[in-house]
Amino acid sequence: MIRISQLVICLSMINIGLSSPALGSAQDERILSIPLSETEAVITPWLEESGFTIYRNALSGRTIQLEVEKGRYRWHIKLRPHSALGTQITMTGIDGDSDLYRDAFWAYLDSYIHLPTSRKTPSASISPRMVRSFVNAAVCIYTVHKGVAVQLSGFGIDRNGLIVSTAHDLEMDRQVDVQFRDGSEAIGRVVKLDAYRDLCLVKVPRMLSVVIPVREGRYLPAKHETLFALSCPQNGLDAMQRGYLDGPPRRVDGLPLWQVRMPVAPGSSGAAVLDQQGRLAAVVKGRYRGTDNVGFFIPFETLLNFLQKY
Repeated sequence: MIRISQLVICLSMINIGLSSPALGSAQDERILSIPLSETEAVITPWLEESGFTIYRNALSGRTIQLEVEKGRYRWHIKLRPHSALGTQITMTGIDGDSDLYRDAFWAYLDSYIHLPTSRKTPSASISPRMVRSFVNAAVCIYTVHKGVAVQLSGFGIDRNGLIVSTAHDLEMDRQVDVQFRDGSEAIGRVVKLDAYRDLCLVKVPRMLSVVIPVREGRYLPAKHETLFALSCPQNGLDAMQRGYLDGPPRRVDGLPLWQVRMPVAPGSSGAAVLDQQGRLAAVVKGRYRGTDNVGFFIPFETLLNFLQKY
């Protein structure tokens, strides 16, 4: 009986040693400024080309776990949605000294998404004359959503009182307060809303003195080309912000978004984005959560498709 008990204890100890990955495991965790689906689509080819075998498991809460192995190297990579535009990625090394592959993995992701650096965004104090001529087209939009005060930006596109903004925190037929650059105000109404594209049209009962034409917009600015956002930020920043595209286009739910290095303050969503010739290039969607100088733009083509149905 004593020998059998000793054998059982020994087998139990061996089993514990084999099944517990916590001993000697190393874990890295980061938040990436790309959507969950894109993150998986980006890292999967890299792992395969590096010779790893991948086992995919879909967990609750839209979480995806990838178990990857190559010889004596074994990782668990867990992907969780941090936001609609961000992904939390956790890498746990189970077996093998995989620092070389781990460093290469993060370096690959860094090169893909161009993570923010300490480099400062250019000042908007000097702007082209054509851009300055449209500053008065920008408006501030105020409303209440679920009992919370909301501020958005917008811009006039038709002298008969049509204003473009983003759709989040708004509803069809909702009345909103619109404030113009000269300090005057008007009550507007949401007359068209597309939650999928995150765009809406607000109609105000007055003529607009300055509007941004949409007939000759800019479809695809070059990477690092200077762009200007005409916004109504909450924190007192200048109404004009300057920046540039900083990364490949993203796709969220099948629609493209541009990543930009530019100060994007709360209240800037819905702002017009112009190139140096004053051509409409995009609409500010929002900023990447946790940063002040990385944002996302809705491309001009998406806006044009939205307006064609009005």
